[in-house]
Amino acid sequence: MEETERFFNITRLLYMENIDNFGDLIKPRKLPNPIMASCQHRALHQELLFCHRRCLLPRVKPELMHVLEHRQRERHEQAELARHPPSDLEVKLRMRQQRIQCELEEKRREENLRNTPEFVRVRGTLKHLQEHNVLSNCTFEHQESMALLYKVKLLYFVVLLKGGVRK
Repeated sequence: MEETERFFNITRLLYMENIDNFGDLIKPRKLPNPIMASCQHRALHQELLFCHRRCLLPRVKPELMHVLEHRQRERHEQAELARHPPSDLEVKLRMRQQRIQCELEEKRREENLRNTPEFVRVRGTLKHLQEHNVLSNCTFEHQESMALLYKVKLLYFVVLLKGGVRK
């Protein structure tokens, strides 16, 4: 043992002397891993550690287990609602939320209608009229007048497509 220790000490001393003699040269060192050094990797690693400590990571379960748990949760919520009917405040808040949601949907629909070109709206109207005309039991004269109106609207649509009629 003593011989091996002495051998290692001697080689270490020789190595240190050689390093001191070649002070002008660049000393070798381990290259940094660019993946490990990136900020994104460090942030991701920190988040994974945090989630792991808090047991927030999703566990791999079969789809059937997820469905069964979802159904069980729904049943539990329904049972809770049956035991404790919602208070007046909760009912009013739910109604208000539904009203606001309906208003937002109506605004989105209006915005979509405003953003659609006129010829698309006219085309939709023409389709509606055509379906109405086919389904209705009108007199022959009325059907002829509707057909004439349909042709006029169709011509208007064609003119719009070609870039005509400006107001």
